[in-house]
Amino acid sequence: MAKRKIHNGTSKYFLREAAKDVLPKEIYERTDKVGFETPMKAWVIDLLPKMFADIEQAGFDFIDVAETKKHFDQNKMSHIKMVFKLFVLARWQKVFSV
Repeated sequence: MAKRKIHNGTSKYFLREAAKDVLPKEIYERTDKVGFETPMKAWVIDLLPKMFADIEQAGFDFIDVAETKKHFDQNKMSHIKMVFKLFVLARWQKVFSV
């Protein structure tokens, strides 16, 4: 299946071939397109203190919140997706009382 998605380094090969006659050449041959990236930093920067508080309050035994926060503070936004996922898990746990 993967070989149908990428052909000689070109993504969406079959889709491109199917639309070849209706797309302008610069669109058909385009290789610089980037997938949708969420603006995670803008969404959560103001929520960080609450996020870490909720993660800590959840009492997960599989994560050291202080160590996670330390790594986050040192590397700034490089761990934002992981922190956000832990926050969502903490909220889910609270909402569903599990």
